[in-house]
Amino acid sequence: MPENKNLLAICTHYISKGIISEYKKMSNIEGYDCILVINNSQAKIKTNNTSEPIVTLDFYNTPVKCFLYDLNMNNSMNLPNNFKERKEKVSFYLSMWHNADYRFYFIKKYLPDYEYYWQFDYDIFCNGKSYKPFLDKYANRNEDVLICRFREETFNSSWSWTHNVEWLYEQSKTTLYGSFFPISRLSNRAVDFLYKKRLEHDKKFKEFTADENKHWPFSELFVPTELLNNGYTGAAIDEPNIGLNEFDLNEDRFFEEPNNLLYHPVKGNFIEKLRTCRVENKNLREKIETLQNELNALKGVEGNG
Repeated sequence: MPENKNLLAICTHYISKGIISEYKKMSNIEGYDCILVINNSQAKIKTNNTSEPIVTLDFYNTPVKCFLYDLNMNNSMNLPNNFKERKEKVSFYLSMWHNADYRFYFIKKYLPDYEYYWQFDYDIFCNGKSYKPFLDKYANRNEDVLICRFREETFNSSWSWTHNVEWLYEQSKTTLYGSFFPISRLSNRAVDFLYKKRLEHDKKFKEFTADENKHWPFSELFVPTELLNNGYTGAAIDEPNIGLNEFDLNEDRFFEEPNNLLYHPVKGNFIEKLRTCRVENKNLREKIETLQNELNALKGVEGNG
């Protein structure tokens, strides 16, 4: 059994200084373990033990506990590589975007004993030194799912993921729910339940062809809808700066006043941008100081005159 009851996972498909910086902010928080979950389907990260997905690797002089997954792991768990309408060939990267819940199942297979599993997108930015203030807000919550933009939906609404899912969810018996996946937390039992449901639904989905226009449920619909319609509990993660519009730290310079809030999505390699901004600030201060000295010198000449 792990000493801590919560596992924090940053999920990514590449490595940058910004991602490692966020990993460090999540590390060494009492009650939480941290791991970097990497889509290694292109085998860019080489390890000595190819059969063991959990490895410690060094990135930017930081030892990082990593979980490497790929299509082989997906297939070994019999998870369908489905995306929207039925297709024979879908890229694994696209499938993982559509089925973001799959990563919970991968992780729990190898790390099965945590009470709660957290996922964070790789382009999350904590405007502070640690994720602890954020996590403290939810430490005493016992819902099976905590997720951003948790809400009730209607069939065939303006949110396109509610379309063409009647093959799976009967309107008279099902309440649809929507969510947003940059930050999510599932209970141990919820992960097991959802995994079984994905396998169960795939058997029915395989009966259809692409021209029948039946949609494989998107993770942001599937997770809350399945849980809340089957006796599980859920609630919203209330973070005002989690959305779809990118934050560019060259323009949105909120990092100058740390507030412990989370932001998503932060554009590009924000650590390099922070460094650039600090250099620009330093150069600007030096120019102002030089101009001020020149102005003071001119005032001195005028006074002597």
